[in-house]
Amino acid sequence: MADHPPLSLDFVLAIAMIAIAALARGAHAQFTSNSTANATFSCSDAYTFTSRQMGANIQTVLATLLDQGPAAGGFKSMSSGNLGDTVYGLIQCRGDITAQECSSCARSAFQLLNSTCVRNSTKGGRVYLDHCFLRYEDHFFSSTLDIVSSIANCSTPSSSLAIFQPNSKTALEFLEIRVPQSARKYVAAVAGIESAAPAYALGQCVPDLSAADCVACLAAAENVIASTCRGGGGGVCYYASCTLFFQGSKFFQGIAENATLPSGSKGKKTLGLAIGIPIAGVAALLLLVLGYFILKRRKKLPKKQEPAREEFDELQLTLHRGPVTFSYDLLRRATEDFSDDKKLGEGGFGAVYKGTFGDGTEIAIKKLSVSSKQGEQQFLNEVKVIGSVQHRNLVRLLGCCVEGSERLLVYEFLKNNSLEKALLDDMLSEEETPRLSLTTRYNILLGTARGLTYLHEDSQIRIVHRDIKPSNILLDETFEAKISDFGLARLYEEDEATEIITTKVAGTYGYMAPEYAFHGHLSEKADVFTFGVVVLETLAGRKNRDVTLPGPEQYLLEWAWQLHSDGLLANLLDPKLVRSSSNEQERTLVQAIHIALMCTQASPQDRPSMSHVVAMLSGHSNVNVPLSATFDIQAMNPRFYSSSSNSAASDPKNRRSKTFSTPPEPR
Repeated sequence: MADHPPLSLDFVLAIAMIAIAALARGAHAQFTSNSTANATFSCSDAYTFTSRQMGANIQTVLATLLDQGPAAGGFKSMSSGNLGDTVYGLIQCRGDITAQECSSCARSAFQLLNSTCVRNSTKGGRVYLDHCFLRYEDHFFSSTLDIVSSIANCSTPSSSLAIFQPNSKTALEFLEIRVPQSARKYVAAVAGIESAAPAYALGQCVPDLSAADCVACLAAAENVIASTCRGGGGGVCYYASCTLFFQGSKFFQGIAENATLPSGSKGKKTLGLAIGIPIAGVAALLLLVLGYFILKRRKKLPKKQEPAREEFDELQLTLHRGPVTFSYDLLRRATEDFSDDKKLGEGGFGAVYKGTFGDGTEIAIKKLSVSSKQGEQQFLNEVKVIGSVQHRNLVRLLGCCVEGSERLLVYEFLKNNSLEKALLDDMLSEEETPRLSLTTRYNILLGTARGLTYLHEDSQIRIVHRDIKPSNILLDETFEAKISDFGLARLYEEDEATEIITTKVAGTYGYMAPEYAFHGHLSEKADVFTFGVVVLETLAGRKNRDVTLPGPEQYLLEWAWQLHSDGLLANLLDPKLVRSSSNEQERTLVQAIHIALMCTQASPQDRPSMSHVVAMLSGHSNVNVPLSATFDIQAMNPRFYSSSSNSAASDPKNRRSKTFSTPPEPR
């Protein structure tokens, strides 16, 4: 008899935990639950603490979570104490809310937990609110699946249940696929957006939970809602490890992903995880066999056909790991057949349009031209990069479309366009008070620096953007900076050096670091250089090259170093900023110019890291003023500072937008 492979440990644990959840539903082991309006709290009723130190540690943990959780992106876990007095805590805010809303919810959760569980000296407690979850325990629970105790509520039944129920099933199955794959373990989706009864759904797991445990938690939550609400119009289930919520109207902020399932995936939920993981093993085996035949066939192809086939294979792999895909027809209707009235701008690789879905959700769609190999590569790069990173200062890629020769990228819509457009408006406006105040500009620069710091140092895949400029810094309704356009980004694996020599120089003349522009030497310090140029443009309120100005002022970087040498840096500032600023604020701006000069030094080793730039802009580190540029700017190739019209973020109807334009990718 052939030997059978042992069952996967993850599979056994997942099935066991779902079974436990089914048994425990309605009976909260070791916990008692109470509801207060939209809040539900649970305190451990098995034992209490008597140690003053443990009580102090609980207060330390809760106060720290209250203070740092919202600032850390809405999730934080920590501990305090030693040996028997150690307390562990966690706070998680819903993925769609702002930092301010997270902070407000955290305060309410803290007050409720403090007045109940802590007041009664229990060693564990948790509170569920609509927008956040706060928990403390006397034992370690981080990264551990907890679906022993659930809390479920039901929504008002839909008037079109026959339509709503299939849509809700699709949305929930979609979440079970997407949430474990997402960086924050959070996804909001909608199924049947154009039907009479669309289903809106939100799924979220604790970020430090494994993908397999996240799947198990969401599956258990769906079972709880199904048994509690019995096919109604929606519901919510709270577990310590995940939340699942769906109903017939939009209840979350931001843009919902279009819930679509792979062909043949519907109607198989009843088997759930019991067959999912074994099938994954069989699929892996099939992929190996398929790979063998693809390789065998590729060897027989003429060499001239191999590049196209390799690109197609890469495209399929990228889309499999990337964001949700939208149908071309849906995007066409959202933009009124890509009407010129909906066009936001034109770029080197295609046009950008504003679109609106049936529920009023606004999006930005980049319709790429794939007539060139560069356009196809930019599309692949964008999907790969944005699919692997997430930060408040990076624009969110919501999805993409690949149908025939069409390549489209779908982003969140940002109401204030780009930094380029905002600077241009201020420059041309006759108003004495600029639209972009000193504080606003400073915050935009700080946000951009934080986004670059994340790309260089904090993301799982280290990234050099290669094309930081005002047109690629987008602004939301509060003028918070969002770095966009990752089509030229260079990705590094963890074990790969971040300094390379490349013959494929890409970017925008006038922003590229000299060692990269002339010698192909690329590192994270190339982004630091371009950021320095952006700082100068932002504070001067002008483009980096302007031939209408007197000779010494035509090249902004050269002029900045000359003013620095003469001790007249304040002359570089936008006159509108100077008129509306105090002497102290003006000194802050001059210090920011000093930081820009540090960033644009000739030697990459002399430039600060982006984390150091953030520290200096935040006032947490001293600014060391460089003595000189240490290179002859005038001797450099004039093309290095040239620019031409090719900006995808500016208004094509406004010819004045060419003053902050983007040239074609240099060869």
